[in-house]
Amino acid sequence: MDGKQIVQELSCISNIPATFYVDGCEKFHVPDLKYLQNLTTCAPKELFANSQRASCHMTDQLLCYGYVPIHHSADHALFGPVASLGCDNERAQRILRSNQLPITESGQLLKYLKSVPICSFMRFSRFIRYANFALNGESIELNQFLPEEYTFQDGIMGGLDAPVEDHDAQSIHDAQAYERFLYSIVEFGQYDKLSSMLGNSPNNIFAGNEGTLAGNLLRHRKNLAIAACTIAARYAVKGGLDYETSMSLADSYIQKVELLSNTSAVSALIRSMLLTYTKKVWEYKQHDSKSAVITKVHTYVERNVSDRITTEDVANALGLNRSYLSTQFKKDTGIELSVFIMCIKIDEAKSLLIKSDLTVAEISGILSFASQSHLQAAFKKHTGMTPIQYRKSQNIATLSDL
Repeated sequence: MDGKQIVQELSCISNIPATFYVDGCEKFHVPDLKYLQNLTTCAPKELFANSQRASCHMTDQLLCYGYVPIHHSADHALFGPVASLGCDNERAQRILRSNQLPITESGQLLKYLKSVPICSFMRFSRFIRYANFALNGESIELNQFLPEEYTFQDGIMGGLDAPVEDHDAQSIHDAQAYERFLYSIVEFGQYDKLSSMLGNSPNNIFAGNEGTLAGNLLRHRKNLAIAACTIAARYAVKGGLDYETSMSLADSYIQKVELLSNTSAVSALIRSMLLTYTKKVWEYKQHDSKSAVITKVHTYVERNVSDRITTEDVANALGLNRSYLSTQFKKDTGIELSVFIMCIKIDEAKSLLIKSDLTVAEISGILSFASQSHLQAAFKKHTGMTPIQYRKSQNIATLSDL
């Protein structure tokens, strides 16, 4: 039995659509569904990132695609798409819009989706794993070809019924300051900073006690993820991302959350979501001349927050006239550039007060304030309290954002 026959048999047994390509050209597709070719042309590019390796991908609209190259040849098989959830006319139109297809074809798309099985992404990925074995005689682990948010350390079904750690009823919700700092990075589109801060571990998104959102750890993390999607969407809109794009992306991530069966996978998806929103805001700001200048100012000040920064320093770094920059910045943001610089320094002081045991005098030196009293006066002017009062207040902060 050759590759073509194996692909046909796999599709016949599973009813998952398959398209076979010879030298990059479609040879055949099964079953004979009219709308299949329209959807295969929309297969996500991430699917083919490594042309020599089998892969799976679930789109933002929850369509599953699979790719299996035929080893020692230029042939390959494309499986799907199949849907992870049932589809109504509204979601069909969203799928079409996201793929730049006419929404008038929603009836054809719905007919196609009713003709193929509804299949969870994990079940579909197992099918692709088997298809790769059948076609190439190669046994690979799921973690080798699944997207980041579906790769995790404690097993495919781990963490399903673990209880949430039993915090004392009087335990402190101390994650608020960290969350505000995190989502401000999303708002300003600081992708590199967020990527560095989160690192490679999904669990780096959690800081402090985020409270108890359910009695089951998996449900707790899912609820946390849903809240995170909602908050990130709002901050992305504040950063300039258009409302419809931001909300549609949130809907997609929230639906993906419910399909996960592992706490590590949920954490990884939150990480992926935050990075995606931040990158989209960054991309928007790069194409908006006003926002581009503001972003460059913000980036420069943050990178040099430990130095004494003047408006002249910022203007020189950006190659702009100081008077022009100050005037334009005030016009675009509503605040003076010098005030903005101080706000960034105060935010950094807040972070150091929360995350370290440094004294106010030490923080004053780190941030290049003229003196400890200078920091105290500036801090009180911006926050309404002294640094010591602020540090104490964070011990009784609540998770109001959630």
